[in-house]
Amino acid sequence: MSVDTILIDNGIIYQSDIWQCTTGPDSLLTCIYRVVNNFWPNEVRRIIKFDDHFNQVWSYTSDTLGINRTFPRGTVLLDGRLAFVDFKQEQNSGLNSLRCLDTITKLNSWMFSYQNVPSWGRKLYSVKQLRNGDIICTGEYTTKASAPRIEGSPYMMRVDSTGKLLWERAYVEIAPDGEDKGGNLWDVIELDNGDLMSVGFVTNNNKWDPLIIRTDHRGCMDGGNTNCPTVRIIDLTSGTEDEITGDKTIQIYPNPADQQAFTIDMSDFDPNKPYQCTVYDLFGKVVIQNRLKMNSQNIELPNISTGLYIVKITKGDRIVHVQKMMVK
Repeated sequence: MSVDTILIDNGIIYQSDIWQCTTGPDSLLTCIYRVVNNFWPNEVRRIIKFDDHFNQVWSYTSDTLGINRTFPRGTVLLDGRLAFVDFKQEQNSGLNSLRCLDTITKLNSWMFSYQNVPSWGRKLYSVKQLRNGDIICTGEYTTKASAPRIEGSPYMMRVDSTGKLLWERAYVEIAPDGEDKGGNLWDVIELDNGDLMSVGFVTNNNKWDPLIIRTDHRGCMDGGNTNCPTVRIIDLTSGTEDEITGDKTIQIYPNPADQQAFTIDMSDFDPNKPYQCTVYDLFGKVVIQNRLKMNSQNIELPNISTGLYIVKITKGDRIVHVQKMMVK
């Protein structure tokens, strides 16, 4: 393996690392650094532009802060300005801000900052510009002052080209104890029709489960519904486990299933109890809902598209089994 170029930071810098690089409309490689100097207050954000030969042609260094826990993420806007994650010195470190920097004057064009509420947290992990000029960010949402108490959940927010907040959405999966399961959104893309596709994770029994969310341009998962609250509950695996104990098992087959039907085998369970099967798509929409009347039952899949689905079996408001199923 050969290495063509190595960039080295010299001087009084204690630590320097590159967190993101992107190419903007100026065709220059724009890299965002986290820089820690030897003396307090010591932490800054530095942005450097390189030409085709990795020569530094432009640089910016942010205000020096004692502690800056933001993720060094940003993007080059279509008009050449830079939008990147930072926070005001008077803000607590759990509340990020979004700066828009004029690359000619190196002054802020605008800065979006959240209300400084001690129980709030808004951490931004990605910054993208959409086709109409709006800016979309993903990350992590916290609010401990109201129910449900959210310690950190998948989050997305959108501002216009002047830094005005258009909306923010938290996507929360509630655990049986009433707390959210936690997680975040790492990245987002805009689809051809303006919908948004985000990727991240939620925690489940101390493990990370991949999370993919598709929303409309407002961050809403239910499209035509005009009521789109800030907190969007993803209720696919929450609840209390019911009858899965000992050797009792549930089999769902075939998996992958074809577009005709699949079978649920509950031979170890009492068929006289009111079990129900619900199939969701990845947006949380109910695709099929059937009462289970026998130990082995076929579930028809009329007019269903190929893709990944969630099968949930419940008895009343108690969850018995949740499983992913692929339809091919």
